[in-house]
Amino acid sequence: MRRKFNNSKGVVMPTIIIIIAIVTLLSISAIFVIDNQTLAVSRTKIGEDAIHIAEAGYNYYLWHLNDDTQFYRIGLDKDGKLVPETYYTEAENDLWVDFPKEYEPVEYASAGKVVGYYRLHIVPPSIGEPVVTIRSTGWTTEKADNKKTIEVKVHKKLFTNYVCFAGDMSTPSGTLLYWGDGEEVRGPFHTNGNLRTLGRPIFHDDVCYAKDWNNGGSPVFKKPGQPQKVESLIFPESNKSLAYWGEEVNGGYKYEGRTCILLENSALHIRNVKIEKNAIKLHPLPQSSVIYIKGDLYISGVLDGRLTILVEGNIYITRRDPTDYNYNNAKYTGGIEYANTNIPTLTEENPIDPSDDMLGLVSNGNIYVHSYGWPKWGKAWPWSKEGEYIDTSYRDSSSTKNITIHAALFGYSTKSCYGVQDYNNLGNMGRIYFTGSQVFSKMGATYTTSGSRIYGYKEDNTFDLRMRYDAPPHFLEPKNSGWEVKSWRQITPP
Repeated sequence: MRRKFNNSKGVVMPTIIIIIAIVTLLSISAIFVIDNQTLAVSRTKIGEDAIHIAEAGYNYYLWHLNDDTQFYRIGLDKDGKLVPETYYTEAENDLWVDFPKEYEPVEYASAGKVVGYYRLHIVPPSIGEPVVTIRSTGWTTEKADNKKTIEVKVHKKLFTNYVCFAGDMSTPSGTLLYWGDGEEVRGPFHTNGNLRTLGRPIFHDDVCYAKDWNNGGSPVFKKPGQPQKVESLIFPESNKSLAYWGEEVNGGYKYEGRTCILLENSALHIRNVKIEKNAIKLHPLPQSSVIYIKGDLYISGVLDGRLTILVEGNIYITRRDPTDYNYNNAKYTGGIEYANTNIPTLTEENPIDPSDDMLGLVSNGNIYVHSYGWPKWGKAWPWSKEGEYIDTSYRDSSSTKNITIHAALFGYSTKSCYGVQDYNNLGNMGRIYFTGSQVFSKMGATYTTSGSRIYGYKEDNTFDLRMRYDAPPHFLEPKNSGWEVKSWRQITPP
């Protein structure tokens, strides 16, 4: 008799167990993958939110820069959201002392609810890198350890970015003016009109023009690729933004009529034709760093600090103390000079103990190197009056003839120009040693020639390299100029 063995139960059970194990493992793996994907998506979302918050911090700071180009110096907003936590020290940069460095975290709200924070770190502009660097770190309340940082470098075109900026190269009367033989331009030059050269002038930096180049000589361009054709920069329509800071209620000084100022370091000797019979008054620099004069200004001396003077009339830069109405007794000053003359230039970009002094002279009229009409009589060239002074020092071979000017000069009227007053009658006065920036709708003359004879001053213009990014207090800016992003990148959070 045959026996039959049925082992199906013994085979099925292990199979079922194996299948259940496989299904369980697959389920667990699927759940793990889904959890990881969910976590990754969540992390990505939190990271994107953190970048969004960092962008909000950058945009908030940029908004304040648009309102005040030099906001990086003070860094305190009216809403009280930006509170500096640390400041730069002298050891980090002489020119950045007490500028805000890092800010306390700022709340970021959405739909009335705080969803995160951002923290700002600011690197001010410098000679080597004339941009404001904004580092903004953002994070969410949900995941504070998932921080994202962006670094944005921004730059704004200013009129002071040039040693000479001209609307065109003609005088108000229409006479064409040229950069002539023997003249040197030690910094960037820009004209909204035609570039005109004659003889062998020397240009040491960028040369830009908006219309044409009329070359009647053999100019020397020290920088390759010059000159360049570019678009025009538009002059502001009014001076209201600057005049605001000259009002007394806003911390400025305001004067009516002819005003004479002797700069004596951080003090001002001021003589105004309408105040107490021309009495000389001693003042500190104004709180807003702006003086507003509705009349002519005579000015000379040494400045220790930052100051801008807005003048509705003409400005006369003198070589003697203009507050002393007796010209023969007036103290010799030699022009306008900074107390600290260590000004960064093309020949010395990083001087020891660099100057932090800066003067802006802004005129609705003309800015002249003075030579005719001492302020005692209250009139100046082209009017004549018996007894008025005319500079005849060129006749004395032993006298100091050159004049020094440290300043940013700005003629904002379409008729404003810069030049030497009555240069035809001066004889050879030597040179104007100018360091700073000149901005005018039109270029005036500083000298003329007759055969081998020279009348007036030749120019030696040097760019103050700080003006690649800086300007005197509340200085006027081009209408068509905003902050440009030079670079944007995401970096590792500090």
